[in-house]
Amino acid sequence: METTFHPAAYHNIRTIDAMSAKALNANSQKRSYVNIRYRLRGKRKVYRYLNQLAGANRYLWNAALSQCEKDYEETGKADMSYLSLCKWYKNHKHSEAPWLKEYPKALTRQGLKDMFDAYKQFFKGVRRFPNFKKEGRAKKTFSVEISPGMIKNGYIRLKRRLHAKILNPDRLGRYSNLVPKAGRIFEEGGNWYITVTYEVDAVEH
Repeated sequence: METTFHPAAYHNIRTIDAMSAKALNANSQKRSYVNIRYRLRGKRKVYRYLNQLAGANRYLWNAALSQCEKDYEETGKADMSYLSLCKWYKNHKHSEAPWLKEYPKALTRQGLKDMFDAYKQFFKGVRRFPNFKKEGRAKKTFSVEISPGMIKNGYIRLKRRLHAKILNPDRLGRYSNLVPKAGRIFEEGGNWYITVTYEVDAVEH
């Protein structure tokens, strides 16, 4: 049974702020974006940890969605802005799910942006209302915040003393002044991959 929500009941759905948009437009002729997909390899503990991260992100999605529905039922409105979801994440981690402290914030909290984006698409009428993710059926995928030094020398740091090897790291040879901006880790066909979005110097054609 699908729950119907009226878009007017929600508020603070944020888009790129005017200052960021202005900066993006100013650099659009010189800089560009490229998505590069790599396969991840590692020891058994690496794959086990990636599965745990996928589970933690699935839990956060379901818990945040449940909280939004609860807020709507109690007050007739709910705030699903990314800023509000991050505040909820901080409180929820301390009060309801302290086990989340075992995982880096950059590999869990960023997944709430997926929910924020899902709500925006719902309001635009391009997708259905976000559903709960069922264990065993939901695709193992989550967004990651690429911090400085997270990807280095052909490896990605998952946590302290745990790294996954990136296959074919030399695929960026045609680009210059690379700045990693975002990433997504996912499982496909029994293998793990990461897609990294880089800001690069625009390539002349």
